[in-house]
Amino acid sequence: MPDSIRRLCRFRFEGPSVDEPVMWRLSRAVPAVVFDLKQAGVRDGVGVISVELEGEPEDVDQAIQYIVGDCGGVAEELGEAVVLESA
Repeated sequence: MPDSIRRLCRFRFEGPSVDEPVMWRLSRAVPAVVFDLKQAGVRDGVGVISVELEGEPEDVDQAIQYIVGDCGGVAEELGEAVVLESA
């Protein structure tokens, strides 16, 4: 089994997606990914979420694609993936 990764990401939302429960939807769409919300806020109609995603590389990629594709987020920063050694 491949090692898990952890990746810090920042997403921006505008329009109707600002009022949507993005992280709740992510937890249902990609349940294999653990997320740690680092920062979130809305100002002047623009929402920003900084979140650390952890899981198998394919699952983390799927989570990013879900946020960008299905939830209307724009990926502003995608940090380097940090490999977590399996026990």
